[in-house]
Amino acid sequence: MPPGTPPATQVIHAGRNSLPVFTTFEKRFTRVEGRDDVLYGYNEGATRPLIGPGYFVAHFFADRGEIGVDYLQVPPTGALLPAGWPKIKPNTSGLQMLVYAGMVDYMRKVSSHVTIGRAYKKGTKELPHTFLLCRTGG
Repeated sequence: MPPGTPPATQVIHAGRNSLPVFTTFEKRFTRVEGRDDVLYGYNEGATRPLIGPGYFVAHFFADRGEIGVDYLQVPPTGALLPAGWPKIKPNTSGLQMLVYAGMVDYMRKVSSHVTIGRAYKKGTKELPHTFLLCRTGG
């Protein structure tokens, strides 16, 4: 997130992954009011109407030394989110549980606008695909 971005301001990171289909997506982030250690966000893309929105809480995982997009957590009901964001849904229900339940995307910084990452299920099962995010704007 760009420094000084106020809470409930959307920051989009365009993404590309190594899956055979649905290779482009966005992770949309926002700062949390009163917290500097977490971000809220969700996934936007062609699959969102079917398996989304895939809400998450991004935070630092000290044991790994990396930021994780943690789908085990979602923003709380009533959280201050940017206008137009979809309704918060848990990742343990509906079709989205097939994708997001039990998953954490661990990311590493490449530059001020670019991160790379890999998804893990159930804490330790490394999935075979990777992704790249590039912050748009700012």
